[in-house]
Amino acid sequence: MNVKKNQAKVGTLLSFALCLVLSASCLFGCSGGSQSPDSDSHNDKKNTASVEKQSGSDQSKSSISSSPLKESDTEDKQETSSQPDDAISWKDAGDYVGESVTIYGPVKGTKVAKSSKGQPTFIDIGASYPSTDRVTCVIWSENRGNFPSSPEVYYKGKNIRVTGTLYVYNGGLNIEVSSPSQIETY
Repeated sequence: MNVKKNQAKVGTLLSFALCLVLSASCLFGCSGGSQSPDSDSHNDKKNTASVEKQSGSDQSKSSISSSPLKESDTEDKQETSSQPDDAISWKDAGDYVGESVTIYGPVKGTKVAKSSKGQPTFIDIGASYPSTDRVTCVIWSENRGNFPSSPEVYYKGKNIRVTGTLYVYNGGLNIEVSSPSQIETY
């Protein structure tokens, strides 16, 4: 019982910290504009994204009802491969915000945002950007050298399992990836 209370307190503190960060960012140059699907602001605010990582049972429960993922009417035949018992379909990922999990699904889009802060590489599972019905693997430029080849090329069109902590950014689910050991093809 005390663990749940502590998780709720941590979640509240993270929400407060996020508000402070967002307020500060607006004071120092908030763009306030809308983003186009072709812009490099796919998920490009590294510092804000790391603060938005949610934890605690209350936030995880609330994300179930407002999950950015929707049930797909058609099953993706590529996802029928044998999965480990602890892997979760990208469609169910919204139930695990703030938790370290292994998510699996088809890569539907990739992009390197070279002109964005941190030059992130995005690997979209389940649906491609700008849809929020996806899980995005975020690889920051400082970690690209950890991969033997360009991740946006290597993983494109493949089925992958990715392990990491799920967080919400701009209405979409994300997992930060720093090592190729976090991603496995199947």
